[in-house]
Amino acid sequence: MLKKISLIVLMMVLGAQAIYAEKGEQGKALQAKKDAYKLSRWQRKGEVVTDTKLGLTWQDNSAVKNTKKRWKVAKEYCQNLSMEGYSDWSLPSYDELLTIVDYDKHDPAIIPSFKNVSTSDFYWSSSVYVPDSEYAWIVCFENGSTGYN
Repeated sequence: MLKKISLIVLMMVLGAQAIYAEKGEQGKALQAKKDAYKLSRWQRKGEVVTDTKLGLTWQDNSAVKNTKKRWKVAKEYCQNLSMEGYSDWSLPSYDELLTIVDYDKHDPAIIPSFKNVSTSDFYWSSSVYVPDSEYAWIVCFENGSTGYN
């Protein structure tokens, strides 16, 4: 059975910055090979993207970009979500969320199959920040940066 995951934008907007280098022709050819491999693993159907390697199905519709909720409300939203014939959605764990980050890309730093992600926002994981259980791990798809909130 595939696990269904919903991406929910963090209610607060936080900033981050990084430095990026230009790639030469050789680097571009290597990048094209990496991109082809990555795309073969991901299948888009309707408003979901499925990771065929891990068996995860991800929500990818306009709600992903436009729905902003606090962490606890985001978890409830996912538990009550019904779409594409599925009703067993959840927030991804921190490790699951990192599987869709593409560190070879910037703005967006996400697997190319995803079309509805805001790069100026952070996305929640279901993983608690251990030093303080009121916080959860988050990821920004502008550059793949992570943190907790």
